[in-house]
Amino acid sequence: MSNEFPYLELAADVRGKVAVFDADTGHVVGYAVIQGAAPENANIMAANGDLLVIRHFVIGHNPRTPPQQARRAIHAAAVAAWKADPAACAAASRDEAKARNITPFMAWVAMYHRTHTP
Repeated sequence: MSNEFPYLELAADVRGKVAVFDADTGHVVGYAVIQGAAPENANIMAANGDLLVIRHFVIGHNPRTPPQQARRAIHAAAVAAWKADPAACAAASRDEAKARNITPFMAWVAMYHRTHTP
C-alpha cells in the first residue's frame, strides 16, 4: 500500500455482507457490509484498486426476546391494517404526517404502536 492512499487494503474484491467471527470461539459476533464508495467516503481499497466502504452491523445478544416479539407483532398488525385499507389509514394519519414531515404510512405505524402497545 502506498503512503499516499490512507485506506486499508483488501486482499480480494469482496462486496456484500460478510460475517465477522470471534477469533477465540469462532462464533459470529457481527456482520460487515462492503460496498462501492466515492473517494471521500471510502475507507478500504480492494485489490483491484476499487474504493469501497465497510460498515459494521452489530447483532444484539437475543433479538427474539418476548418484548421484541410483541413489538414485531404490533408492527406486523399495523402493516396488515394499512394493506387492508390504505386510503382510510392514510386519511387517519395525514395530519400527523404533515406535522412531523413524514409519510402517512410512517405516521400510521407510529400511531398504531402508540395505541396498541400495552
